Amino acid sequence: MESQLLAEKSMIGAILLDSSIYSQYSEILLPEYFTNTAIRKIYLAIRQVADEGFTPVLSIITSKLKATQGIASFLTDCIELIPSSNQATYFFKQLQKNYYRSLYQRAVVEMPSRKLCKG
Repeated sequence: MESQLLAEKSMIGAILLDSSIYSQYSEILLPEYFTNTAIRKIYLAIRQVADEGFTPVLSIITSKLKATQGIASFLTDCIELIPSSNQATYFFKQLQKNYYRSLYQRAVVEMPSRKLCKG
């Protein structure tokens, strides 16, 4: 889903442009919200850096992920996509909505069919 990828990249971009965004969303932004494997790795690196007591800035995240193939291009895309960190709330809501929608869809698919009982 193209809009999901855009939301994921934009949220990461917002965090890397303004580290206070991470502080604002760190308790409620779940790694599971990121469906793209590379972007989820970036978010997990951001969390790890923050948990270690450092500010999650681009240079530190890049250094942490330098051994991971293909991540550098995703980082560049994330930074270039979002014009300002003010849009973080919009993209967070998109990620959250898409995550809960996918959980619902999975639950419906996995739900056992019920037999109707005559009463």
